[in-house]
Amino acid sequence: MTAPSVLLATGTALADAKSPSPQEQHRPTHAELTKSAEAARQAYDEAVAAKAAGLEKLKATMAALNQDTHPLKAARLAARKVAKAADAAKTAADQAVTEAQATLDAATARTTSRPSSR
Repeated sequence: MTAPSVLLATGTALADAKSPSPQEQHRPTHAELTKSAEAARQAYDEAVAAKAAGLEKLKATMAALNQDTHPLKAARLAARKVAKAADAAKTAADQAVTEAQATLDAATARTTSRPSSR
């Protein structure tokens, strides 16, 4: 080995011995771990509570939507009533048209079946 090679090899070995590995740089204490675990438990409990509150709000909203007095349901019921009335009016109009056509056909048939008096 040449001198520069020996220096580089020993320099690397000395540098490795001086700097601790990333795992050895900071080892959390028991108190730090306990504090982190408590913070995680608190965050989890808050998330569970938020989920429960959200579900209750959703249930209340769905129950309100199901009430006949809710504006959306009231509008739907009113629209349904108007649609039924419109359907009945259309049926009556169709019947009137059919009857008018039958009357017109009968009148036309009487007019064409008479002999002309010229």
